[in-house]
Formats: sequence, C-alpha cells, structure tokens
Amino acid sequence: MRKLSEIIVEDGITDKSSYNWVRKASRGIIVKDNKVLMIYSNAFNDYTFPGGGVKKDESYQKALYRELSEEVGAKGIKIVKAFGQTLELRRSFHHKGEQYRQISKYFVCRVASFGEQNLEKREEDHGAEPVWIEPAKALAHNEMVKQDVMHQRRGAKTTIIRENIVLKHLIKEGIKWENLKSLKSI
Repeated sequence: MRKLSEIIVEDGITDKSSYNWVRKASRGIIVKDNKVLMIYSNAFNDYTFPGGGVKKDESYQKALYRELSEEVGAKGIKIVKAFGQTLELRRSFHHKGEQYRQISKYFVCRVASFGEQNLEKREEDHGAEPVWIEPAKALAHNEMVKQDVMHQRRGAKTTIIRENIVLKHLIKEGIKWENLKSLKSI
C-alpha cells in the first residue's frame, strides 16, 4: 500500500526509533456527490475519517466493516480498493513516558445504506456524528483548529495532521467517484 506521507512524529518525541507497541487502524473513504463522509467531533471540533483500531484477531478489512457499522451505521459495505497508509509516532494517552507507532490504512468504500450509530462511550462523549462535507471545507476547518488547546494534548496532536494529509490527497487526486475508481491499484 502506498505511503501518503513520511512518518508523522508528535512534538516532544526525540527518539524516533523507539516505541513500546504498534497500533493498527483501518479507515474508510466514502464519497457521494463530490463530498466525503467524515466524523465531526463536537468535543474536538474537527473532522476525521470513520474507522478505528484493529482488534487482536481482526484483519484491516474486518475492522473497517465493524468500525463503519458502529460509527456511521453502514450496511452493505464493499471495500473497492486501498487508498494509502500513514504512519505516526505518538505519545500514549494512558501511559506517561511511553510512545507507540500507529499504522492507519485507508480504503475507498461503497456503502449500500446507512442506519443508526452504535458508538462506544468515548465516541459518544466526543459527540461523534457522521457528516457529508466537501474535502476542501473539512481541510480548511481542520487547519483552522489544529493549533487550539484540544489538538495540543499528548497523543492527540498527530490525528488532525494525519487526516489533513489524506484530505489533501483526495483534493489533489479528485474527489469524484470516477477519479477514485480509476486510481491505479496500490
């Protein structure tokens, strides 16, 4: 799968070769009418792609089906192709002094229908809601808020950088379904 950027390193990390664990994540790119489906967080005031962590016995694909079902109520999910991946070196939220690598793989998807969300408590607390938005508007908004207090927290800073990188690729390569469909196999 193609790399969408060089490794994204959170501020304050000096040893880029050291990490305590690896977290895998799978994220969906769903396009309709030149808009992309993103998760707006009321708590963070930002836009992220739907998806999340890959559990121990899951593949990236199975994790994506589960996450899209939970976060946006997606039904009839079809992964069309791989879009790309990012790699982050982040500081842990829960274990002070520890850092981890996060590999996020992005997949272009088709969804037959949408139902109700089935959010985790943390996602409910963040006010996660699915929104169709033009990538340029999501990018402009994320750029505007990326220096605020919420995006400077340990372990959170690289999220908005990562999502903006993917949004920039979508804008550059063309958000229209026809353009995404014609991307070379990755």
